[in-house]
Amino acid sequence: MKSVPRFRFTLWAAATLLGFLAVAGDLRGLETSAGPADVRLLQAVHVSGPDIQLQDIADVFCPDPQLAQRLGRLTISKAPLPGQRRHLRKNYVALRLRQFGFDSDQVALTGAPATVVTARSMEVEAEEIRRIVSEFVHAANLWGSADVTITDIQLGSDRLFPPGRLTHRVVPSQGPKQSGILRLSILFEVDGWYRKSIPAVVRIDVLNDVVVARRPIGRYKPITEKDVTVQRLDLTNLPAHIFTDTGEVIGKRARRKIQAKSVLRHDMIETPPLVHRGSMVSIVAESGGLKVTTLGEVKSSGYLGQRVKVVNLDSKKTIFARVVDENTVQVEF
Repeated sequence: MKSVPRFRFTLWAAATLLGFLAVAGDLRGLETSAGPADVRLLQAVHVSGPDIQLQDIADVFCPDPQLAQRLGRLTISKAPLPGQRRHLRKNYVALRLRQFGFDSDQVALTGAPATVVTARSMEVEAEEIRRIVSEFVHAANLWGSADVTITDIQLGSDRLFPPGRLTHRVVPSQGPKQSGILRLSILFEVDGWYRKSIPAVVRIDVLNDVVVARRPIGRYKPITEKDVTVQRLDLTNLPAHIFTDTGEVIGKRARRKIQAKSVLRHDMIETPPLVHRGSMVSIVAESGGLKVTTLGEVKSSGYLGQRVKVVNLDSKKTIFARVVDENTVQVEF
């Protein structure tokens, strides 16, 4: 066996010793920098975001800047609502630090016994919200060509928001539009994280053309131009399903007797039947390229598109046919 030269062993031992000393020096340096962090709670602070971080309520002192940064970004609690306060006691903060894995050996918690946290806020003026509501009501065209006048706008009282970029949209309720009251919700959002809805009750007058009976109209009497007229009335004082154009009622008939000056509603008017019991009509039957026509007698009144009972005068058989016009019914195969 060859013997290892002594000078090589000496050099190896020296290098190993120097390396050990260097590592020991590094360890001493880590031990010095690894002392406990000093977290000093402040007595009162203001916050703007959704969460309260440790750096919001305390001054963090630590030889290790990375550890200090990590500690500062720990979320201790949710922030209070805009304009409101929250008390964070020292024992609660200590509990939260232990939940994150930091005990008293690592973090020394000093300073105030409790921190009063107040959320910063901005208030949206009532007149600004009323302007938003007014613009929506006039632009939404909820009543078509009617003239809409806003008489009053009542708003919710809570108009505080956290500072930031504020956006909004207006959502109308699904209630009746004839009541004179329109209920809205103005949905506000701040920087994409804070949302609040402010209710609004809008009182309105809605003037529009309304069809009115000029004179009494008898039951089942056809309605002519002489029977009706148009008046400009407030829709909020009227029932739903009224007529606003005389063209919608002329040529139809009254279902029941209508008094003069009555506002015409849909339930008062009906389309007269095209065929009546005893009417003589043409019965048309088509199949492929074949068309057969014969004479028939209607046994019940019927409207356009309605199926009625008809007697074929040639065969004396009773069939059902669809009303095409006042002189024609059609058999469907």
